[in-house]
Amino acid sequence: MWREPPVSRDTGGIVTRRGIVSRGWVAALVVAQPVVALAAPGAGTLDDPVEIDALPYIVAGSTVAAGSDAIDLYDCGPGLDESGAEVVYAFELPAPARVTAWIEGDDGVVDVDVHLLETLAVEGGTAACVARGNAIAEAELPSGRHYLVVDTFEGDAQAGAYVLHVHAIGEEWLEMPVAQGVTWRARRASDLGGVPQVVHALRVELDAPGIDLQVVRPPGCATVAQTAAMAGPTAVAAINSSFFSGCGTPVSFMKDAGVLLATNGADVDRGAFGLDAAGLPMVGRTGLGADWPEAVDGQGGIPLLAQDGVPLQGAEAWAAEGLSSPAFLGPNPRTVIGYDAEGDLLLATVDGRRPNATGMSLDALAAWSVDELGGEGVVNLDGGGSTTMWIAGVTPSGVVNYPSDGGMLEQPDHGGSRAVVGAVVIHGLPYDWPPRFQTEPGLEAAVGVPYQYDADAIDLDVDDVVSYAVVSGPAGLSIDASSGVVDYLPALEDPPMIEVIIEASDGTQATAQAWTLVIDGAVGPGEDESGGAGSGDAGSSGGGPGEGSGGGDDTGTGSSGAAGSAGGDGAAPGCGCRSGSPEAPWWSWLLLAIPRRRRGRALAQRRRCSR
Repeated sequence: MWREPPVSRDTGGIVTRRGIVSRGWVAALVVAQPVVALAAPGAGTLDDPVEIDALPYIVAGSTVAAGSDAIDLYDCGPGLDESGAEVVYAFELPAPARVTAWIEGDDGVVDVDVHLLETLAVEGGTAACVARGNAIAEAELPSGRHYLVVDTFEGDAQAGAYVLHVHAIGEEWLEMPVAQGVTWRARRASDLGGVPQVVHALRVELDAPGIDLQVVRPPGCATVAQTAAMAGPTAVAAINSSFFSGCGTPVSFMKDAGVLLATNGADVDRGAFGLDAAGLPMVGRTGLGADWPEAVDGQGGIPLLAQDGVPLQGAEAWAAEGLSSPAFLGPNPRTVIGYDAEGDLLLATVDGRRPNATGMSLDALAAWSVDELGGEGVVNLDGGGSTTMWIAGVTPSGVVNYPSDGGMLEQPDHGGSRAVVGAVVIHGLPYDWPPRFQTEPGLEAAVGVPYQYDADAIDLDVDDVVSYAVVSGPAGLSIDASSGVVDYLPALEDPPMIEVIIEASDGTQATAQAWTLVIDGAVGPGEDESGGAGSGDAGSSGGGPGEGSGGGDDTGTGSSGAAGSAGGDGAAPGCGCRSGSPEAPWWSWLLLAIPRRRRGRALAQRRRCSR
């Protein structure tokens, strides 16, 4: 079943890449574990690459005055002069994956190229690389350490600023938010249903701020990317939709905002997806030339794949919609639309007609749509060479799959999109990435010895400015708001263990990092009036008021939680107070309430009433 993406969700802030329109606040807690401290991100040289802490990764950089100018040529691009300065990055893959790296900013004045390497060995100014590109490079890479170089073409005269994007897709689902309420998933499976597949899926929370579904019939024929551009600047994702007979002639039901755009052109009822007047998703069938009055928005296809969470399979099911051709029923690239039990919209593509991407038969597609996507109701749309998924900003063209018309090899530019007569376009608001810490603090200090920790956090919204603050800690502990440098001088009267929480904020979202600092030689302030050793916080149940926090992992990318309540006093401890058990860690009593989904309840009620 579909899992939540490992990132915090925006709860109201509307953020553009150029500025904040309105502000919300989400905090994520990162609990530091006793592990070796992570180094600073790096200088970007061969000896000290910038460390990419996690994928996906988006960062602004520049080759102007870059610290490295050691690579002039790459063996995967013989004859191309890369003699300008370069910035070197390093990253780890936990498992084999296809890595995509691409750059914005190459605009004719600035000319920088991107390269993927497995080693930083340079001989006579030449480096070995596995892939390169003017804008995008892709390669299948094994697990382990790899490198990425952004290099200036033909000397430093064309050096300049860029934005680097990196993501990787392997056997396990990649999950990445692409707009508020919109999550992209992708997987390159070596054995899905017994054959290799390349699949992409979108989950859209229909009740998220700014979400709108639009069924678009362009004038004539247009690619999905062109159709999304016609839909306007708020378009964040799209898939191809309608079957057609000749350019500009759809033969599937199409309806947008109550306006009928096209009807089913067959003399049998065929599957269709729709949204009703309340915005709830549904599936059904439409007849020849007929409207679907219950649907305000709708897109038809062939055939209906699942209903009430049950896959429809077999020759009899397909014959009911007039389908019997082995070529159509067998493995093909596919595009589907539907919804899950929570009422979230599902859009998916399955690549095909390649050795590593077999495509799915209708029977396999129905089973996969229910078993792996969690579909409650699903409809097959136009597929084959038409199958295309477009997501704004994920690749230079926005196309994330590999359309089969592009040939037998997966082209790094994701080319081959066919001009079609319809698309389902999703409109939404930009996703606001929370900052994530790239460093981990030291956990030991000593009386009289200055303690310093240079905290560093990255924000994938590259225009956001990250600032730092102390949330809680001992008197005298400070942090530089701009650099993140923490300073403290431990004293004899300090408690032997001090809890510290700092925060990185981009102005709309904040991520907290917490750790327990063990101070060698500290004896504490002595006995309090009750006879128990304490830190001076009177009235707490077990050693001080509890600090609130949210859930998270130790990299800063975990799901954010609600801020906990402040600890109470001895008479009436608040919900943030710690238990009296001295063995348990201070943060282990935090509870995270997960509200049930209103839309899921509404759908369940509608199904009960309809039976």
